Amino acid sequence: MRAHVLGCCGVLALVSGCAIGPDPDQRPIPEVPARFVEVEAAPDAAGAQAPSIARLAAGDATLAALLGAGLAKNDDLRIAVARVAEARALLGAAEADLFPTIESFAEAERRRQSGNADERGGDGVTENRFSVGVQSSWELDLWGRLRSAAAAATFDARAAEASLHDVRRSLAAEIAAEYIRVRGLRAQLGIAQRGVVNQERLATITDALAREGAGTIADVRRVDARLERTRAAIPPLEAAVRVSVHRLSVLCVLAPAEVASLLEASPDAISVPESLAAGVPSDLLRARPDILASEFELAAATARVGVATADLFPRVTLLGDFGVASGEIGKLFSGDSIAFGVGPSVRWPILNFGRVRAQVRAQGARQQAALAAYEQVVRRAVAEVESALAEHRGALGERARLELAIASAIEAQRLAQLRYSAGADPLIAVLDAERERLEIEQQLEDSRTRVLTAYVAISRALASPVAGPRVAQMAP
Repeated sequence: MRAHVLGCCGVLALVSGCAIGPDPDQRPIPEVPARFVEVEAAPDAAGAQAPSIARLAAGDATLAALLGAGLAKNDDLRIAVARVAEARALLGAAEADLFPTIESFAEAERRRQSGNADERGGDGVTENRFSVGVQSSWELDLWGRLRSAAAAATFDARAAEASLHDVRRSLAAEIAAEYIRVRGLRAQLGIAQRGVVNQERLATITDALAREGAGTIADVRRVDARLERTRAAIPPLEAAVRVSVHRLSVLCVLAPAEVASLLEASPDAISVPESLAAGVPSDLLRARPDILASEFELAAATARVGVATADLFPRVTLLGDFGVASGEIGKLFSGDSIAFGVGPSVRWPILNFGRVRAQVRAQGARQQAALAAYEQVVRRAVAEVESALAEHRGALGERARLELAIASAIEAQRLAQLRYSAGADPLIAVLDAERERLEIEQQLEDSRTRVLTAYVAISRALASPVAGPRVAQMAP
């Protein structure tokens, strides 16, 4: 008897090794370029470094503090962490389906049957029934339905974890970019304020010259108009700074006053390496969490094809129960009250093949959609890196030219003011020189901001580390 049972178990184990449907572990290998085009177009430079937001934070305590707050408390991260916990719980439930289930029960019932229910009539009968026991069931995974469902849940959990890392990556880049943006706005505000001071000084000189007869009222009015125009640029810049502060307060879950206080302590300048190492496009397939999440979603969709296909075959479940039952509670635990049952249950949707096959086709279509989405994510990732590299090179070139231009503009303004004071040039020359200098200073600061934001964009696109040892992260 024991040998017979062991033999049956061996047969069941052999049969349960079969699985229906495609293998979710067979992943597609997307085609990616051998090198980034923008890296090929840029001159090679020794000492190139991979861009990293962590490197920025290591040299900037303000950015490190903002990143630490955001990566510890941001609402999007809390949502992503909760989704990871949900996916892991569903994985536990799917894995539990592979094992037998055991339930206990206890019932007490008093029932009276109708005396008129029988043709012979008569008095109704009142009966008592008491029962206690356990029931168990175990679906034999002959076609791999449950294992495919567990595999799909495993890939769902991995996709949720990768999505959490992607939220961290995007959040860190968004915080860094907004921080750089508000710094640039504050610098432009400072330029405008210095322009107001310079033009107020010029207005004083022009007014004095007009009173002495060396100038005209028209000159005074021109200076006043230029002064008010420069003053008019200040309120929009102040508003833009406040908007960025509010954005940072939401991203970092800090009060606007806390953000403003941190910004006051920020360093005067941020330096980043100009020669960047971008690696090769194939590195993105394992570095980018959004690509990994899409890959796991494809694997989950593939596993669910197996789940749908297994429904075409019989579902065999072993059922069993053991307990005691009696009409009298005093005899409930006597030997004659013992009751048990064991046996298989077979369910096969013979007349539902059209519906089941339609479900298989639908799941196959979902798998193809997941494959297309995966390939699209890969292509977009490569394009994102290329675009960020192109923006960075363009901003570097613009900044270099503007740095040359600002030196000339400062000297031109100084000479114009000297010649105007000596009566050699009209006031319009001074105003033009002042206007050109302010415009170039604003353009230069905007260019510096775009160099830094492009650096952050490259770091985000390459999925470089987002936090150093000083920056906390929310645990999943």
